[in-house]
Amino acid sequence: MKLPEPIDVVGYVRWIEQVLIDSIAEFGLYTERVEGRSGVWAPVGSAHVKIAAIGIRVAERTTMHGFALNCNNSLKAYETIIACGIKDAETSTISELVQRDITPAMASVVIQKHLTSIGKVTK
Repeated sequence: MKLPEPIDVVGYVRWIEQVLIDSIAEFGLYTERVEGRSGVWAPVGSAHVKIAAIGIRVAERTTMHGFALNCNNSLKAYETIIACGIKDAETSTISELVQRDITPAMASVVIQKHLTSIGKVTK
């Protein structure tokens, strides 16, 4: 995807975050941004758990991007790593928090709808 001039990388990351926030909401889970941290977070008690991570690269106004959305995956790997270098936060999945199975296939349908409804990406 080509970014318009002037290039606003932070704005682009926020746009991806909003697509994910809106998509996750369709499964009945409230998520939000956390000041100073990229990604999508779910408030749990007085803390936040990370639900989605975002990684992008911009070269010559062209974006190469991706995100990892934890739908129903195992969290075992997170027991031995510090996800995104953030020591004071845990990771969770949509399924764990809504107490039902949300598959990547289910999430991709909703995400595609939100990507196209915002108008940045077309089918």
